[in-house]
Amino acid sequence: MEIKEVVNKQAEPLPPLGVSGLGGWLIFVQMGLFASVAMSVAGIYQSWDWVFSAQMWEVITTESWEYFHPLLAPTIIFEIVMNLVVGGLSIFALVQMYRKKSSFPKFIKILYILFAMIQIINYTLYMQIPLLNEISDMNSSKDMVRSILSCLIWIPYFNRSERVQNTFRR
Repeated sequence: MEIKEVVNKQAEPLPPLGVSGLGGWLIFVQMGLFASVAMSVAGIYQSWDWVFSAQMWEVITTESWEYFHPLLAPTIIFEIVMNLVVGGLSIFALVQMYRKKSSFPKFIKILYILFAMIQIINYTLYMQIPLLNEISDMNSSKDMVRSILSCLIWIPYFNRSERVQNTFRR
């Protein structure tokens, strides 16, 4: 075969991949990531007065305050830092998802595990501090259970889904 023939010969079309793209169940993953960003921003906003108000910070770190607990200040700082981390990682995951990067499925599985671990730590801290235990109104336990259920649902999905395998190839 001459070079001209090889260049002019049309390539045979590839067989269809099957289901692919960011539709199907991946829509729920996208919604969850956007919700994580929104909840992180809301969490930072809610904690802002506690951390960045000099009077409030002085009150919660004063041992004579009736609601003082030695874990309260570290817990508030942990909460803000984790909200920044979760928000940032969620944005990064969305970028990777929309670029259809092959690293996305592995990254999102690690992210789900990290989110669950953060919720477990958060719940443990809230249960140790009477003031936060009362204020949380059991939302922290719901968040923890929700994170664990997300791991149990989405990690197997990303391991087995034909759509995931066909979509994230770059």
